[in-house]
Amino acid sequence: MISECIAAEINQLLRLLTSASVGVLEWWIIRSMPYPPSVMVEQFWNLLNPVVERHEHRSIGSR
Repeated sequence: MISECIAAEINQLLRLLTSASVGVLEWWIIRSMPYPPSVMVEQFWNLLNPVVERHEHRSIGSR
């Protein structure tokens, strides 16, 4: 069972990722899509991957 603390961290992480995703998408559209979708996906993943990996390692270690 997931502790309340871990559940709160997951909730915060999901909010962060959602907010960041919408912000990047909005920026890209407002600026008339200055980069191809593949570049945006790659850059976005490069920014988020360390956060996701860090959280995965912490979650696995706390089980």
